[in-house]
Amino acid sequence: METVKLIDGTYSVAEAKEILLGLLDYKINFHAKENFRSEIKKGVKDSASLKRMEELSEERKMLTAYFKGLTPETTITLSAIIHLKDVS
Repeated sequence: METVKLIDGTYSVAEAKEILLGLLDYKINFHAKENFRSEIKKGVKDSASLKRMEELSEERKMLTAYFKGLTPETTITLSAIIHLKDVS
């Protein structure tokens, strides 16, 4: 198994917000594209992608509310490690 250190550092509120909301927006758009592909190719919505988009949108709302409660001088430590594992 391989690991990738995706995020590791201390950031300002603005930087942390940009990083995290950017990642969530990317994932939401990814699932929107997957759903679109499914509708075009199969004629049906991708229920897994729709569910994940809903979950990610809720996470986005939670993070947005969290950031609103912080002062600009606040620093935030972020850490995200990806574990790559071949499941085939």
